[in-house]
Amino acid sequence: MRLPSDLRFIFQHPMPTLSRRVLLRTVATSSAMLLLAACQSTAQPTAAPTSPPPQPTTPPKPAAAPTTAPPAAAGPAASNGNPAGPFMAEDSAEWKAILDAAQKESSLTVYGSQHPIIKEQAPNFPQKFGFKLDFVELRGAEAMDRIHAEKDANKPIASVLETGDSAVYPVYAEGGLQLVQGLPNGARIHPAEFAIFNETQNYSWPVWDQIEGIIYNTDLVPPDQVPKSYHDLVDPRWNGKIAMLDPAARMSAFIELTLEDPNFGEAYHQQLAAQDLLLVQSGGDFEAAVARGERALAPGPPSAPSRQQGAPMKWIAMQEGVFRSVFAIGVIKDAPAPNAARVFLNYLLSPEFQTEIGQKLLDTPAITGITHPMGLTLDNLQLFGNAQGRQKVQGNPDVMKKALAIYDHR
Repeated sequence: MRLPSDLRFIFQHPMPTLSRRVLLRTVATSSAMLLLAACQSTAQPTAAPTSPPPQPTTPPKPAAAPTTAPPAAAGPAASNGNPAGPFMAEDSAEWKAILDAAQKESSLTVYGSQHPIIKEQAPNFPQKFGFKLDFVELRGAEAMDRIHAEKDANKPIASVLETGDSAVYPVYAEGGLQLVQGLPNGARIHPAEFAIFNETQNYSWPVWDQIEGIIYNTDLVPPDQVPKSYHDLVDPRWNGKIAMLDPAARMSAFIELTLEDPNFGEAYHQQLAAQDLLLVQSGGDFEAAVARGERALAPGPPSAPSRQQGAPMKWIAMQEGVFRSVFAIGVIKDAPAPNAARVFLNYLLSPEFQTEIGQKLLDTPAITGITHPMGLTLDNLQLFGNAQGRQKVQGNPDVMKKALAIYDHR
């Protein structure tokens, strides 16, 4: 089943305002890659490589999702093509040892993007898992600065980085993450996410996806003028009426993928840049601009209307498909709480948490078997342009240079 191009939804359930991640762009410098020992234990963290391995040339094709999430196996679960397996069973001695070690670590600090559900669940961690969760909301660049400062001072505080996969990748590329493998809930991960494992050799794990279409103010956009294609955004009627992320602050999937697409390219973006755009620094900024009526529309996620309480907003998918952003987790090298970090990551991949992000944030779960209120799964998304509909995790300096030249100071 493919996502209809004329899909329109309005969401009425309020939720706290949150800004979205800032994706860092980097090109990893080449150096020799340390080989992982074949007999390495799944329970033990290991040093990260000094440079990233070659990327897979062919992205994996999504497989049909089961109707229910797979139960934890009595013994190690088969990998079924998942690079992060084989997986520990939740009742195994190996996983119980990690749980016990996590309790002894007593607390876990996570640097992450703003996330109301993690904040909501944090007070429950001492009773549920036996350690305190300190979730510090930071943009990607801010988190990187702190991680580097703590490393230089030899005083690590954070054990986990949670943000967009493009922001986690640079930390992996510079050897700043630990290998993670075999977590029980890893067996639930959808095959469409396996590329994340392949790109970082299991040093970062996907935890959920966010899709992007167009959000618009229903007071300013009549039903018969709602855009159906990204090409519609360059129509003169939208001059001075579009808000968009400034590529100098974050290169969005919309800009990167359309710049590389032969049906759009530089000519399209030059026309779009001439539309008297409101360029903003974060997702929260363009959502608020549309909600207040400062601009009529913006590229954005389906969760935006829910966050803008009572605003006359809707979301629609364009006929070319949706963009997909992957949020990922990395366990920081020499982390003070490596076991608690693994327990936290395993929790994020649980049916309990994945159901919450689908129901409350309308994000797309990273595991199979979760019912989404919009019916969205990684199986039925019509993705823009390529099999994954997502940005190059390593960044693309040529595209960045083009985008900055087109949108600089507009």
